[in-house]
Amino acid sequence: EASVLGVEVDPSDGRVLYLAMDRPARIARAMRRAFRESERDVLADNLRVWEGPPPGDIARHTDLFVTLAHLAGATTVIVDSLKDAAVGLTEDEIGAGYNRARQTALANGIQVLELHHLVKRGPNGSKPNTLADVYGSAWLTAGAGSVLLLWGAAGDPLVEATHLKQPAAEVGPLTLIHDHAAGTTSV
Repeated sequence: EASVLGVEVDPSDGRVLYLAMDRPARIARAMRRAFRESERDVLADNLRVWEGPPPGDIARHTDLFVTLAHLAGATTVIVDSLKDAAVGLTEDEIGAGYNRARQTALANGIQVLELHHLVKRGPNGSKPNTLADVYGSAWLTAGAGSVLLLWGAAGDPLVEATHLKQPAAEVGPLTLIHDHAAGTTSV
């Protein structure tokens, strides 16, 4: 077993496909900061990156996660970010279609981790604390196994993590220290 932010996790048993759709150049810079030169060979063997939008709207082509994962030989897909995978996320038809794609991937043994955005609340935005604060159709959170909220202003070194939806034991709340220069986060 491995640990992420003090929580035990089972390591992936296969390759990871990272859908770098939201500003791929920024994602690449962040990845260069987060991984040491000595880790590059492991990444080359175990990580595949798709840069830019997918070849189709995942909510409308619900087998696309599975197809892309199989092409990459991946058992895990990271979606960065959900708004770039499907267009019209506030519509229930789109949200339900995206959830169908997610559930199809899970049924085929492919784990899905998604990065997504929150509803903007006024000029200063109050802190979100419910699933209703997640942007888009309720199908997006209804079909997720777990929803973890990260909250802080852009560039802040301290970020709050709150577990909004738990499949089992709750994690946190946690205060995370983010070192932007090193690309590391710790509790």
